[in-house]
Amino acid sequence: MGAGCAALLALGCSAAGSGDLFGNGSGTGGSGSNAGPAEPAGLGGTAPVTSTPPSTPSTPSTGVTAPGSVPGEVVTSPEMSAPEVLPGRDLPLKPDGFLDLAPARGEPFDRAGGTALNPPPPPGWTWHSVPGTSCRDGSEAGLFIRFAESKRLLIYFEGGGACTTPGFCNFNPQSVNHVLSGTGETVLGSALGAVPGRQQPGVYQNNEITGIFSADRLENPFRDWNIVYIPKCTSPVQ
Repeated sequence: MGAGCAALLALGCSAAGSGDLFGNGSGTGGSGSNAGPAEPAGLGGTAPVTSTPPSTPSTPSTGVTAPGSVPGEVVTSPEMSAPEVLPGRDLPLKPDGFLDLAPARGEPFDRAGGTALNPPPPPGWTWHSVPGTSCRDGSEAGLFIRFAESKRLLIYFEGGGACTTPGFCNFNPQSVNHVLSGTGETVLGSALGAVPGRQQPGVYQNNEITGIFSADRLENPFRDWNIVYIPKCTSPVQ
């Protein structure tokens, strides 16, 4: 343990066991309770009697003493106060102290399933409604999926702006059946705000599947990936 002590403490160590380092061993330095070197034996071979001064009970300080307070009185500092527990927020923690706020895991999406749409979605894509979800207008939300024979997954979030004022809300699609006018890339090109139309891959490219959604362009690194397209129909900024 001597080499280990030198590496840990950068100090010289005796050949005592690891217990001396942490005060719970039986090396030559003491009785295992951080004792100092043993006193030499007295005359006649009798060890001298030593007295231990009485210990004074100490009260751990949990705060600071306020000016003008009684000496010895402990006043809790605001910075040291216990955090306030808000009503309805005393959520149970797991044994490791981790709080999981994720919704319960549902069933996996069925490759052969999906909801029929009219007109149909782009080739290779299926629409899956997600029960329990809702858009800003109260309609049910969902997502498009393109399944592939791959373990790789790309998740695409459609943009759409925030809804904080009537003006901003005009540029915030309130359902999956509303899109930004034009290309959605500039204010001038989207001057009409949100208009009727289905949010789906290619919606801003004249419904042509191009770019990262294309499955037949060799320059597209995601051409053979599984892709999830999530429409924008709520008000937070993404």
